[in-house]
Amino acid sequence: MRQNRKQVLAPVRMTAKKRNITKVKNKFITSGNARVLINRSLGGIGDMLMLSVALRELKRSMPGIHLTVAINRHDTYDDTYYKLYKNAPFIDEIVDSRYIRPERFDNYFNVTTVCINYESTRTIPRNRISIFADTIGIKKIESAIPFYKEELNEANLMEIFLDKYKGRKKVFIHTASMDGKRSWDIKNTLNLIRLIERNYPEAVIFVSDFNNYYSNWPIFKNVIEVSEMDVRRTASLIKRCDLFVGPDSGPMHIAAAVGTKSLVIFGSIPPEARINLYPTHKSVQLEGLPCLGCWYRNCPYNVKCMKDLTAEMVFKRIRDL
Repeated sequence: MRQNRKQVLAPVRMTAKKRNITKVKNKFITSGNARVLINRSLGGIGDMLMLSVALRELKRSMPGIHLTVAINRHDTYDDTYYKLYKNAPFIDEIVDSRYIRPERFDNYFNVTTVCINYESTRTIPRNRISIFADTIGIKKIESAIPFYKEELNEANLMEIFLDKYKGRKKVFIHTASMDGKRSWDIKNTLNLIRLIERNYPEAVIFVSDFNNYYSNWPIFKNVIEVSEMDVRRTASLIKRCDLFVGPDSGPMHIAAAVGTKSLVIFGSIPPEARINLYPTHKSVQLEGLPCLGCWYRNCPYNVKCMKDLTAEMVFKRIRDL
């Protein structure tokens, strides 16, 4: 498999002289066989998937380069970021961001904070896919769909898991973002599930509640909790669902990568900064609030945009889809 060709560098301590190297050696890559290091030492699943577009386009435009990607592997739950990238054919090497040595490369790009720096200015909303691409000098994006490649054994196992649900509509619901301000109220999620069960009694609803917002999922007749699935099993499941519903979060980017129709719940983050490049995705918001799209500012209204967006409003959009 592809991932066997990649190396994961053993921990190497930097010398005192080299420890503070953070600058880009050459802003733009000029050599077709350059050794290039892209560092993303923070960020979530969504950031990794959005960055994958720039990485793929870089390798497409300059196939002769040796592309090394540095990611957080030391305190990321279940080594999730590596699992997303491990079989990417355009990445030659995956390393732990703690031990990078930029001086060994012809080009070094640190994209760890470029998106938050842009968004903190609250200028015109811009998709992070474009921000990442611009940072490493990509001028043309042939496809903005994030990379994800399911492996044959993963597909076979998921087909076995879903065999008992053949012929039934499948909905995947993600309960919350890691950022509380971007999370829909759990009471609204429960009401939405009730509406789906009432109107689509044959549908099966897979719920991922990684943050344990609710503890009694078995009370729902048609709900299967899948919170313990790792990122790759989750991706295989989302790929086979008819609809994904959830807030602005990593799993909604997984849905884009695997081509699943999605309804994404937005409040403080403008939808055009996240899903405008995804043809499968639609947004739902509480219309009429002057503070929508406030980004990361503290909310003086108790996150009204998420709390007051009712299950009925979201369900209406589901029926439209």
